[in-house]
Amino acid sequence: MHVVSQKNSIRAEKSITKSTEASILSRIVTKDHSVSTIDLVKSFLGDCELVQQLMVFKTLHLNHPSHKSFKNSYEAALAKVQTAISKLQREAKGDPQMQEKRKLAEKLMVYWKIYYF
Repeated sequence: MHVVSQKNSIRAEKSITKSTEASILSRIVTKDHSVSTIDLVKSFLGDCELVQQLMVFKTLHLNHPSHKSFKNSYEAALAKVQTAISKLQREAKGDPQMQEKRKLAEKLMVYWKIYYF
């Protein structure tokens, strides 16, 4: 009986690991707590069409990782969002009132490994 319970607990740990792996990887630590990248993107761009497309294609890609069309659509939506965040960071550079947003945008860009100056 002990062997069976160990196998079940190992299976449960694997299923928990696989289901939470994507959410753990898509978190960025801010001052107080970790926030998902989608939440940060929403705070910058609002709930616009770009963000909606990113969320849809990210979900589809995570649910069907071997489907190339979903992966390509997700990468295209992510590139559009990254461009918008980069533009916001550049515009916020000279404005002292937007320093906090600029810093968060730079954290996102570092997380995405995008060069900024």
